[in-house]
Amino acid sequence: MKFGITLKEVLQMVNACTGFEYKNPRELERVGERITVLARLFNTRESFSAKDDILPKRALAEPLSSGPAKGHVMELDKLRSEYYHLMGWDENGIPTEKRLVELGLTEIAG
Repeated sequence: MKFGITLKEVLQMVNACTGFEYKNPRELERVGERITVLARLFNTRESFSAKDDILPKRALAEPLSSGPAKGHVMELDKLRSEYYHLMGWDENGIPTEKRLVELGLTEIAG
């Protein structure tokens, strides 16, 4: 649940507003995954790379002032690497062939 609404409720709203007929929340999640990977493919084509996946200097230099990570500074390289792994991208932030196959995007990726 995010913002007081469940993914199931979002699914119902998307179906009602668009006329699509997604059967379950996982189908809608997959649409989001495909959108994210398509955006990444576009950015890669336009010469964006891991060096462009950055955070503001403040987030990388100033220790957090509160919360469970109080006193810690973001470890961008570690976070970026973990994110790429979770997304099914290589170490340069490019979606892997396996990921493209899973999402049915091999034709688009060319």
